[in-house]
Amino acid sequence: MPPWCYASIPAALGCKGWWCGRAGTVAELEQALAAISAHQGAAYLEVLIPTEESQSLADEVIETFHQTTTSKSALPD
Repeated sequence: MPPWCYASIPAALGCKGWWCGRAGTVAELEQALAAISAHQGAAYLEVLIPTEESQSLADEVIETFHQTTTSKSALPD
């Protein structure tokens, strides 16, 4: 893939109020998901985790991602 900064795409397209960022480690991914969950608007996250750090994500990270990407009205009470 070209060495673009994909996290800049929303701003380049005129998107206002978006949370945009990059995650290069699992720890940064967890921090980014927490920030996105706290953000009231849209979000765009570029994930660049190297192969040597790749691992199965913890169930709680997967659940956090699911809750972040799922409409609040679609979640069970």
